[in-house]
Amino acid sequence: MKRLVMVIFVLSFIACGVSVAWSEGVVKIGTTMGLSGYYSGVANNFLKGYTLAFEEINSQGGVKGRRLEQIVYDDGYDPARTIKGLNKLVYEDKVPLLFAVFGTPPNAVASLRLKVFKIPLFFPCSGGGFLYSNQPYVFTFQASYMSESRAMIEQAVKDGYKRIGVVYLTNTYGWDCKIASLKEARKQNVEAFPIPLKKSEDIPLVVKELLDKKADAVYLAVPNKFLVPLLRFMDAKGYHPGLYAECYCRLADALQAIGDDVASRFPTAVAGRFLPQLSENYRCVTWYKKALEMFSPEEPPNPVAFQGYLMARTLGEILKQAPSLDPKGIIKGAESVKGLDVGLPEKISYSPTDHVGLTRVFLYRVKHGELVPLVR
Repeated sequence: MKRLVMVIFVLSFIACGVSVAWSEGVVKIGTTMGLSGYYSGVANNFLKGYTLAFEEINSQGGVKGRRLEQIVYDDGYDPARTIKGLNKLVYEDKVPLLFAVFGTPPNAVASLRLKVFKIPLFFPCSGGGFLYSNQPYVFTFQASYMSESRAMIEQAVKDGYKRIGVVYLTNTYGWDCKIASLKEARKQNVEAFPIPLKKSEDIPLVVKELLDKKADAVYLAVPNKFLVPLLRFMDAKGYHPGLYAECYCRLADALQAIGDDVASRFPTAVAGRFLPQLSENYRCVTWYKKALEMFSPEEPPNPVAFQGYLMARTLGEILKQAPSLDPKGIIKGAESVKGLDVGLPEKISYSPTDHVGLTRVFLYRVKHGELVPLVR
């Protein structure tokens, strides 16, 4: 197995003249993620954000005088390799917590093993609904796919649409989006039509069904690789509904790929994000940019790295509140967190019966390749 070990070890920080005296020991943070494979670009940007935040925390004295040491295994986005990595982290490296397991399939296998491991998993990189209920060892950070889907349908109704096609990938991610969007459509008293998309060859049938159902808007929960050919086929058929897309669809990129002339034929385009854009005036954005200037001035700001940075920074704040840095102490400390400021309008609170972090999603209209924030 390819192994990457990231040890962040700062003895002194010359740039700001701060001398850090370490006590003995470290806090080991275990991570497994697809640093190779289809989603490697996203995973590596997340890792840059984690590294930045941990370096910043260590430069300020770490957590309880102990530096943060991240041990990272590359699972290639393969759940079988995720299991191997998790076993090594728990039984060989003896980490007291897991952090930011990347992707819905890897988190599905990870969540099933936590009761055996008896250590917490903080901030899985997935909005899968199974992570948000009845998970005593899981603490989430980002909003769920279900929260995002509800917000999308609500916005489509506000925009005046009444017949909404729901095009979803046939996996856990897609089913979560489908279930939540159909429930929200019933609540909003509009019609919604679920249409599965399994492979590129299904696109003509998907568009035909959308046309047959007379869907005036479409909520999209499919990967970007399907979205571009889907939009092109819609245009070829003269079909231009309002578009509402889950975050990982990357709707703005897809519209740019099909060209302004084609994109302008779709009357509405709304994209979701789990965090705001880097151009917006939120304190967490300022924190991230300052950390970049201080520790990685050669790195340009990146939205995925920003999310990773904020997750890791938040983890550091939670660990500071733990009565001890063993698994039981970390869980007890996390469950006592109330109103933790993460630089956003929404604060984070946990309890023994509620391990859900953020619930808000950020919606944007896509106009000429730009994301314009929607006030909600």
